[in-house]
Amino acid sequence: MKSMKYQNLSISIFNLKIKSKNWVFGFISLFFLAGVSSFIGISFLYATMLERSIRLPNIEDVEKEARLNLLKDFVDKKFNTNNRYNLVLGDSQSYGFRVPEEHTFAYIIDQYFPEKKAVNLSLAGGMAKDALLILKLMRAKNIKLDTIIYNVDIRQYKNEVKEGFGRLPRTEQDQSILLHITKLLKNYWVNLLAYEIIGWNKSERLVLDQRFIIEGRGTTNFQSEPRHNIKYLLELLDFIKSYSDDHLMILDAFSETTLTFRGVDRNSFLTEVSYFKNLLKKNGGKMKDLTFELNDEDFFDAVHLTIRGHKKVAEILIGIIAPPHS
Repeated sequence: MKSMKYQNLSISIFNLKIKSKNWVFGFISLFFLAGVSSFIGISFLYATMLERSIRLPNIEDVEKEARLNLLKDFVDKKFNTNNRYNLVLGDSQSYGFRVPEEHTFAYIIDQYFPEKKAVNLSLAGGMAKDALLILKLMRAKNIKLDTIIYNVDIRQYKNEVKEGFGRLPRTEQDQSILLHITKLLKNYWVNLLAYEIIGWNKSERLVLDQRFIIEGRGTTNFQSEPRHNIKYLLELLDFIKSYSDDHLMILDAFSETTLTFRGVDRNSFLTEVSYFKNLLKKNGGKMKDLTFELNDEDFFDAVHLTIRGHKKVAEILIGIIAPPHS
């Protein structure tokens, strides 16, 4: 009788173990299914984002080791070797920082030329060496380009600034690209919610952010600083000319007020603008100087354009790319 009691107890304990194992297995299976669902969901949302967008998602917050792979993925999905494209390259001003994509000058240009797609591969903090890397990748993939527009921020060529893809290590390997896509999606869907669903827009008036005001307390004399990065611009210009018969270098837009709040000496800045014009002309570069073409109302800080500013730039560039008589 006593042995039967212990036998029943052992059976009960055994059953408990079995149940526990099933529970653990079910728990693991649930996590596996959730992981698969998340993978499918992220892939679907990423594909939707790429389909909606003509500009490279803002990769500024993505780990630098993953940026090149994200660029390659974007190029593979957005470009078709049977078509021709207009391309915009540059920094955060041409990217359209804090502006809904459909109001950027690249998007407006895209809508003006329905027979060919315009794609915006500008980067926040992007420089000539980043644009050069992008163009080399596109040529390697045999992508046909018509007009190439490169937005030149002449302040970046005074010092050895390292941003964008230029900060990447030599290795291009990163197999965990989906881990970084979630950051792109977070940035994209927050903007979508703010701009398209809620209908929120930045004020059209000039709102100078504190970091620019602090910078504005000192004065930068361009003539006292060496042009370390000019070599990248000239290398980029040569590559652009070999890639496309039509190109346009545009000098960043500023207003009198924004230049002052950037802490830049006006006379030395204009001397630098003149230097760039002569340099580009000497090397066969076609250019448009946007310095002081816009007003204070066209900026929401000391660098970036409002919706109105992007519209003005688009009108100027379309007038050059497609003159009224054509």
